[in-house]
Amino acid sequence: MSAIYGLVRLDGRPVTEAELDAMRAPMAFWGEDGGGVWRDAGAGFGQLVARRTPEDAYESGPLVVAGGTAVVVPAGRIDNRDELCRELGVPAGQRPATSDGRLMALAYERWGDHAPGWLQGDWAFAAWRPSERRLLVARDHYGHTAMYWHRAGSSLAFSSSLKGLFGLAEIPRRLDELRLAESLVICAARGEPTQYAGINRLPTGHVLTFDEAGARVRAHWDPYAIPELRLAGDDEYLERALELFSRAVRVRLRSCGPVATTLSAGLDSSAVTALAARELGGAPLAAYTARPAFREAVDERPEMLTDEWPHAQALAAAYPSVRHVAVTGADVTPLAAIERSLWVHDEPEHAAPNLPWVTALLDQAKHEGAAVLLTGQMGNGTVSWPGDRRRALERIAAGDVAGVLRALRHARAQGRGGWRGAVWRGIVVPLRALVVAERARRDPRRQPGVATSLIAPRFAERIGIVDHLRASGWDPGLARQTPRERRLSYLMPGRLPVTAWWHQRSAAHGLDVRDPTLDLPLLEFCLGTPDEQFARNGVDRWLMRRAVERLAPADVAWNRRRGAQGSDVAHRLRADTPAVSATLDQLLGTDIVREYLDADQIARHWSDVRAGAFEGAAELTRALMVGRFLLRFA
Repeated sequence: MSAIYGLVRLDGRPVTEAELDAMRAPMAFWGEDGGGVWRDAGAGFGQLVARRTPEDAYESGPLVVAGGTAVVVPAGRIDNRDELCRELGVPAGQRPATSDGRLMALAYERWGDHAPGWLQGDWAFAAWRPSERRLLVARDHYGHTAMYWHRAGSSLAFSSSLKGLFGLAEIPRRLDELRLAESLVICAARGEPTQYAGINRLPTGHVLTFDEAGARVRAHWDPYAIPELRLAGDDEYLERALELFSRAVRVRLRSCGPVATTLSAGLDSSAVTALAARELGGAPLAAYTARPAFREAVDERPEMLTDEWPHAQALAAAYPSVRHVAVTGADVTPLAAIERSLWVHDEPEHAAPNLPWVTALLDQAKHEGAAVLLTGQMGNGTVSWPGDRRRALERIAAGDVAGVLRALRHARAQGRGGWRGAVWRGIVVPLRALVVAERARRDPRRQPGVATSLIAPRFAERIGIVDHLRASGWDPGLARQTPRERRLSYLMPGRLPVTAWWHQRSAAHGLDVRDPTLDLPLLEFCLGTPDEQFARNGVDRWLMRRAVERLAPADVAWNRRRGAQGSDVAHRLRADTPAVSATLDQLLGTDIVREYLDADQIARHWSDVRAGAFEGAAELTRALMVGRFLLRFA
């Protein structure tokens, strides 16, 4: 996986070699296998190359195309190479030596601003037309890429990493207070702002253009507009899902080195591991499963699947080529994982409790020689969509009596109680949840993310976070969302930075992390498939369970217990009590931390955790991460 960076000035001031070096130096670890630069009056670009596919050996940095009328600087992996090569007329004999970056350049040469619509995979590119003084920066539909940008008057800088932007002295590091407040109350209403004022994230599925008319961001892909797919029957949906999922895994196996997978008890990683084992045809495949470092955590939450090893082992045992590896991360403390994350991303993540095992898993995979790591990280929003519970309510609102009866028959099949139970499950329970969500939408203080937030009360009042949430339309309870919006509520296209963070982790750990559940044809198939394929006969994730049943033991396919990642974080914090206490003393004694975080509530959480509670441990871990981040501005 490669990275790119660049700087353009429309006022004619030159971009110097020293400026490009300053952008490259802090993110040099992205390009262990070299890269290149291109510089001319008022513009300069760079590429850093890490060879993860055979074709990466032919990456040649920024490329001049279209008879010298444009410069393209590419990064990433193209998964529809064969189709693109045919469409672009690349001779068969030249294809093995044609890099993915050159394919991006040829696509831009052919289709210009429409090129993103032809590309599939994890990719990003920038294109500069010197004669027009026009820059275009594009990001994939929903892949593992990152892109940040900053505009100051007639200048614009972009980079795959915040570190590249911070290499330029002219770009300030100022805290964006509103974005900080949003993150503290778990609000993802806006996808572009970062934690730094004036520095924006280019969302997935978007392009940025910059010229004399200014900087503009627009979508090049609209997941809300994907049409509904109607096939002849259940079996056709199943066969198409398996066909597309198999292809999604297969195209992500292109690698210069060994491939590994993450393997939990869940459907998504089980399917990815099984399909990878099949596609590799008996070649060795390491599968890494995170286990609690403290076994006591298993007994604390018996309703959850806190140790996923047994189900993961059942899947691994079905494939002789799979080497199953347990990862506890016992030697990675929450504080160490937090520091590592902040160094990688330069802003806080939300899922801080998971960081110890994530860090340990990536380190172990790299140590054992993996070049590519496949995950099913985002499958809950695609192949494993659980189904929509509001069918009957929406049919009532539409005056569709036949539709109401169909929905109630479906609800009746989902459990006991006959028609009375169907009305309860299909109408009363969803209606009650809708009322609760609507109340929370009108009064954001009722929302779980706000109610449990560690935001300092005076800061929350000063920034007006409650009014902001109300005005922004942020609707985590899905009170007013359409069926398609609910289908996308886990992915939140254009708003979640998760895939950017995975791209950055890839670079920092020297791996290429790829997620087949985000494959574009598979994603569009899932969004177009009718909801009744995902929930049937009392079972959620019905389509995916039927698919996994063909790949794994039945206990894996039909397991209904949810996994509990980061379940032992309270034990990890207690085991590192001296360091955690010292860090909290430092943080809570610092003015800037007390300005933004509720010091009294944090102290209470730590007291409870030290006394043996696990409630509050997740919030405490997030407070440690945000507090350590805030020290950068002290």
